[in-house]
Amino acid sequence: MRKLDKVTIVGVGLIGGSIGLALKQKRLARQIIGVGHRKVSIDKAVRLKAVGQGTLDLTSGVKGADIVILATPILTMTKIVKKIAPHLKKGCIVTDVGSTKFEVVREVEKILPRGVNFIGGHPMAGSEKRGAEKARKNLFKGSICILTKTKSTKAKSLKVVRDLWSAIGAEVVTLSPKAHDRVVSQISHLPHMVIFSMLSGIDNGSLRFASTGFYDTTRIASSDAKIWRDIAISNGDEIVKSIFKFKKDLSVLEKAIKKKESATLLSIFKGAKRKRHLLTTK
Repeated sequence: MRKLDKVTIVGVGLIGGSIGLALKQKRLARQIIGVGHRKVSIDKAVRLKAVGQGTLDLTSGVKGADIVILATPILTMTKIVKKIAPHLKKGCIVTDVGSTKFEVVREVEKILPRGVNFIGGHPMAGSEKRGAEKARKNLFKGSICILTKTKSTKAKSLKVVRDLWSAIGAEVVTLSPKAHDRVVSQISHLPHMVIFSMLSGIDNGSLRFASTGFYDTTRIASSDAKIWRDIAISNGDEIVKSIFKFKKDLSVLEKAIKKKESATLLSIFKGAKRKRHLLTTK
């Protein structure tokens, strides 16, 4: 892809910082600017070289940018876009890394001025850990990044963002915002909701007996609670559908256990094992 003059990353934590490090390693931008709301965080990002320069001023940070990447909590994005919209140059592309897309895309597309395009993005990479100090330049290598396309999407803008993610190692897939939210509700949001719920029902006294399997299974519960609150709110409809389906499947398992239905239990467990094996053979 062609080298960009200026990329602005709003929110330089794990994901934003990793994007900055990857862009720098690949020499994809002449300037990489980080914007944050706390001076200590921005200074840290600059010190770790996740961005070249940092600022607390959204207006100056996005001025003249070819691409603005929103790596902030989902429920803050619309507010941020309202602030920066008057200061974006014609031809600027705004994109994001949020875990839900339909509501964000719908609202942001209403706000941006003509000549500025929004491409919803979601890199399927990361960790329950936070902060620029956890950022890695190879975080996205071999991962999938989902981009969203609507009737308002400009093919040229989509290509620029696609090329950017491809250049830093991601396999890019394009979906509609609705399709994205349906998919991630099943493979990301539902597992988190199940683990959050499961842990709330376990006696504290039982935790001292937990071993590696329990640690592996519940690792995602260490994720940031505010981020997951925002995800649950912004993708509530799809998450509820996934929970409903899960409860039906769980009730089948419960019934089989109660009635000691050996064949049914074996079928469920073997089916799950086969599906899990699909992940390890990709």
